[in-house]
Amino acid sequence: MAAKKVAFKRLQLRGFGIYRDGIEVLFEPGLNNLVTENERGKSTLVAGLLAILYGLPGKSNPAEFGLGCYRNWDNPSRCDGELEFTVNDEHYFLQRDFDTNRISFWKTTREGKTILAEGVHNPIARRKHPHYEKTLKEIFGLNSKELFESIFCIIQPLPEMKSLSNEVQKL
Repeated sequence: MAAKKVAFKRLQLRGFGIYRDGIEVLFEPGLNNLVTENERGKSTLVAGLLAILYGLPGKSNPAEFGLGCYRNWDNPSRCDGELEFTVNDEHYFLQRDFDTNRISFWKTTREGKTILAEGVHNPIARRKHPHYEKTLKEIFGLNSKELFESIFCIIQPLPEMKSLSNEVQKL
């Protein structure tokens, strides 16, 4: 399988974690570093990116990755996100409503916009949105949130080498 050049362009979150009124992050080409004090939302940005791509389970336990942990505590009317990215210079746009798990995923070209997947993609459903997951796997070459996180994100606490999943070690 040929290597894929992935570049994140823009991340927008509303009603997610500390970002009640929203935040928009524009990524620069290459490696992006965000350095700031503790409890300023760095890990929340990473969680938001992952939640847009792979969904945010409707779990109510605030200690688990899910809506109970990341929906803003002021309960704003919107809890959603958008992600723009390129893969091998092809431009993609993904929107997700975290409350309903509704997604809208498309590719843009000079000719216009091509819808790749729309509808509900519930990450904990028995029957997920098969076309969305298949398309995501084709674009990134993988469709596991854990594998994506291990490849594209440096999170805290940093994992011990022996605790890396077998999937990551195989890469």
